[in-house]
Amino acid sequence: MIDAEQKASALGYVVLKPDGTPQIHHQLYLAPTADTGADESDDEDAEPADGLSGSGAAIDTAPAMSQRLREMLAMMKTELLAVHVASDPAFALDLGTFLMVERECRHMPCIVPSDLYATAPQPLLADFKPETAAAAEWRRLEEALDRSWTGYSGLEERYDAFCALDDEARAAWLGWAIARTLHAVPDGREGTDLLNHLGRKLGIDVAAWWRPTALTFFDKLTRPGILALFEGIGGEELRVRYTGSKKHDLAASAERLFGGDVVIEPEIQERALAWLPEQMRFGPAEGEAEADADAKVANADADMPVRSIDASDNTTGETLPRAA
Repeated sequence: MIDAEQKASALGYVVLKPDGTPQIHHQLYLAPTADTGADESDDEDAEPADGLSGSGAAIDTAPAMSQRLREMLAMMKTELLAVHVASDPAFALDLGTFLMVERECRHMPCIVPSDLYATAPQPLLADFKPETAAAAEWRRLEEALDRSWTGYSGLEERYDAFCALDDEARAAWLGWAIARTLHAVPDGREGTDLLNHLGRKLGIDVAAWWRPTALTFFDKLTRPGILALFEGIGGEELRVRYTGSKKHDLAASAERLFGGDVVIEPEIQERALAWLPEQMRFGPAEGEAEADADAKVANADADMPVRSIDASDNTTGETLPRAA
């Protein structure tokens, strides 16, 4: 409590908020009275006017900092943190995984001090959701993720809870976060080669995971196009068997045939179950791959320099053919 006499002689200080706007400091200070003595006034020019002379709240003596200075300190502090994170790959892996999945698992926005994202790209066809084996497996993977860490309220608490998960659980989150960022790239466009390369390195057996159906493939072809596929795996005779079918029935028959649900000659069924459209392959077909390998060997042989043979070197008297 401050009486009228004290208030009349009290001092107020104008200070700047962190954003630069001025405000009156929350404490008032009393000027020294005449009987305090010069020695006391030299030691303490003013004391808080809060009725607790000498034992009141401590005066804030921290130096005032400009916004630029604060930002400079923040940059240097973050550089120090970054170099230590970079020096600990295991720590960085857990941190990176958490930063990516934190944003994708929160229904409410939360400020995360990082630009690392694992955002899923917009689908090429937003209204098309085929029920493939891969789609079902993706849902199973998502359902199996350990989400216990997401229930904590604070960002730091969620991070610590995430790091406390076992290695397998954290690895599952990392795989999910990276995989969901992959773009669907139509065959022939830039980026296709890398996707095909990744599929080959993973050894993906496409035919075991994906078979063409009426919904995902045959309905989008013309009737002559479907019949041409029949001829490709079973010759003219197989094509003739289905020539009289309507487009809808033909697409349904093709789904059963290429899915192995039709009783047919074993060699035709084997070719049907192995058949894939080129756009679904991560590499060339088996026959094409062998042909490419043979072509590379032939080209390598053709590029080898041919050593001229002197007749005097031919001790057998036979004529040596020139290398092709």
